[in-house]
Amino acid sequence: MDYRINFKRFIKEHFITLIFVVLVLISLITTNQDGIFVIIENLMNKVMGFALITVALIIPINAGMGFNFSIGVGAIAAQFAIIIAVSLQLSGFIGILFTVILATILALMFGYITGLLLNNAKGHEMITSLFIGYTANGIYQYVLLFLFGSKIPVKASELILSSGTGIRNTIDLKSTLFKSSNGMLEAPAFFLLFVASIGYLIFLVIKLRSDKSSISISSILLSPLCLITSGIIMYTNCLPYKMAHLKSLKLPIISIIIILALILCYKFFIEDRITPASVDTNNKRWSSKKLRVTSITLSTILAAWGQLIFLYNLGILNTYGAHVSISLLGICALIIGGATLRHATVKHGIRGLILIQAFLIITLPQLDGNVSSVLRVIILNSVYVYVFTKKYYKSTPLEPNAL
Repeated sequence: MDYRINFKRFIKEHFITLIFVVLVLISLITTNQDGIFVIIENLMNKVMGFALITVALIIPINAGMGFNFSIGVGAIAAQFAIIIAVSLQLSGFIGILFTVILATILALMFGYITGLLLNNAKGHEMITSLFIGYTANGIYQYVLLFLFGSKIPVKASELILSSGTGIRNTIDLKSTLFKSSNGMLEAPAFFLLFVASIGYLIFLVIKLRSDKSSISISSILLSPLCLITSGIIMYTNCLPYKMAHLKSLKLPIISIIIILALILCYKFFIEDRITPASVDTNNKRWSSKKLRVTSITLSTILAAWGQLIFLYNLGILNTYGAHVSISLLGICALIIGGATLRHATVKHGIRGLILIQAFLIITLPQLDGNVSSVLRVIILNSVYVYVFTKKYYKSTPLEPNAL
């Protein structure tokens, strides 16, 4: 294995990632320790909430379709399911099960329709998916504002606006749908990180013995770093008093298990099968159209599940806005993590998700309110300009018509 690094090329290929790393590190150094517990808790919850949505965006990229800006359709499916469950006054395990099943069915339908539409837009998938997302958002708002309460009966009268028609702007899930799920299994966040680091180190050791070329330097360095950091936080008393509170930071185990299981399922059973290379020339295994529809449908279902987990942990549904920006933030996370129009991995997604959420939670709040809002728009849109104008090394031009 060649460990030599061409630093000039490394900087060019990871330019946007390094910029955000520097911004976040500077912000961490200047951050007041009084708020470090809240910052890390917020960061972990955001990363966990957006993890599946970001992974859902990877599938169409590796299928040769570029960025799927219609990923919000999956979130809409999840929100429809939640609103219907609450309107039927379902709660507890029955309510959650009903929501998951209905969200999956709706996402399957929406994803299939989206896939069929994108099949007829070869070469223009990204711009087409953007307008599919806009159209779906318009239909979603029309149904909620004008059909619920008038054409669609609602048992839970507290959901309806004072006019008698339309759903309220916010829905409190912890006092309705998830009211009997309080106190579900939780564990200290850094204990979970400590255990995960040990497990990953064992995996690396086993993999190094069989295939050294498949292990990156970053993986070798990151695992011990996470192990040492989490060990210091959990099992020593050398940290300042204000940072020692990190021991009590907890995360829901069930949500984490579901997220990890789905990510591992994608990594080991789906990733290599949803690629242009999986299209058989004789159309015996996959056809190009079937590949497109399947990838978009899987992406939409994963996004729906991710949105359910995110809203469950948040406890509040912003009825008309919760789904609006997830595609822009998710794609931005992939770009910052090092993904391109042609290739994206789970590593790109998680790395970028941590960086973008850290930037939004740690860096921007340190600026004046109006300035931070303007800079957010400028910086996040500049990320898109960067990726669409970037010159890629050792790669062929993107040819979506090849499928």
